Amino acid sequence: MSNTITNEQLVAEQGLLTFFLVQSESEAYDDFRSFYDGIVSMVAHKHFGWTETITESGYEQVVEAYKALHDTGFFDDDSEIYG
Repeated sequence: MSNTITNEQLVAEQGLLTFFLVQSESEAYDDFRSFYDGIVSMVAHKHFGWTETITESGYEQVVEAYKALHDTGFFDDDSEIYG
């Protein structure tokens, strides 16, 4: 298992961490929250040092969750990490 994190994974991780820290109460994110809460928590646990790494398959889920969050309009810009 490689500990190298790609730029796409880093951006996705930071985006989910931002969502965790902001904890928007908007109902617009209820579906996202109910489906991806575990993935967001995993990212927060890494940030707080409660776990050291995220596996490669875990990062696949982080990127998927980021894409879903991006699709909700959570981020102010039009930047995307995927094509």
